[in-house]
Parts: sequence; C-alpha cells; structure tokens
Amino acid sequence: MDWLIVFAEFLVNEILSVPAFLIGIIVAVGLIALKRSSGQVIGGAVKATLGFLLIGAGAGLVVASLDPLGFMIQGATGAQGVIPTNEAIVGIAQEQFGAQVAWLMILGFALSLVLARFTPLGYVFLTGHHILFMATLLTIVLATAGYSDLVTVGVGGALLAILMVSLLKHSHSPGRGASPGTTPSPWGTSARLTT
Repeated sequence: MDWLIVFAEFLVNEILSVPAFLIGIIVAVGLIALKRSSGQVIGGAVKATLGFLLIGAGAGLVVASLDPLGFMIQGATGAQGVIPTNEAIVGIAQEQFGAQVAWLMILGFALSLVLARFTPLGYVFLTGHHILFMATLLTIVLATAGYSDLVTVGVGGALLAILMVSLLKHSHSPGRGASPGTTPSPWGTSARLTT
C-alpha cells in the first residue's frame, strides 16, 4: 500500500504540479478524444510541453536583454518603469503561478465549451496563446488580490470562459462584417458551434 502513496505523491508533486507537463497531458487527452494516432498524441503532447517550457526560457532571455535598455532609459531621462512585453510577463508569472494558470486554462476552456453548447454564445475560442495570456492575467490579478488557489482557479476559469465566448460573439455580431463559421477575428480564431 505504501507504493500507492508514493506513486500518488510522485504524480501530484512531480507531474501535475509542473505546468508544462500539465499542458502536455491536456493536449494528449484532447488528441485522444479526437481519436488521433498514438504518434500524433505523443508528438502533440511533447510539442505542447516544449512550447510551454520555451515560453519561460524566452521570457528570461527577453527580460535579460531588455534590462540594459531600461537602465539606459533611466539614466538618460530619469524615468523609472518597465518595458512590457506580454510574453515576458507570462513567462515570469508562470514561475510563481504556473500551476494555477494551467488549471485555470483547463477549467476556462471546459466551461467555454459548455457555454458555447448550451447558450446563444455559440463560439469556441481556438487561439491557444491568447487563452494562455488571458488565463495568466486573470491568475495574477486574483492571486495577488489574496484569493486562495481554489477561488483563483474557480472564479478565473468562469471569467475566462465568459470572456472567450462573449468576445467572439461581439466580434461576430451583425454590423461588424463577420460571417459565421471558422473565421479570424480581432479576438483570435474561432469556430461557430452549431447543433
């Protein structure tokens, strides 16, 4: 029975608490649900995991390369601040809030599918990096406001789902020149869920 506890602790502490692995698992489950071949499932999961790791590595590189520019601007003008890039901020935030971001993405996407299926807001948001940016923003705002992880993921997931379907509904509303179906919009790529 001890092996079961050791396995559960390993699974939770070493796999599910690492955001990159969690994203890889999500992608693998999605590809399995789409009945893809085992090669596509493994390849997709590895690509998603590596992509998530590369965002963090790239953020560190961007921050390190922009530091000298920030010091030069401060020295020349006396102005203080940061040079914002959303990729850098997302990468930095994932160091501290990575697990919450991943769980919030899962919940937000799942709830958006429910909203798309059972409400007139029948659009599915398909732009993964925008979902990541929005999930990170919501996580940072809620977590730094002092909410627990459970509240951050629950409330953030609900807000993310509402954003994902309502922004697309707004961008595809009559008078905006958009047609139903899979189309690019100012808010990302979407697909109309029809019954």
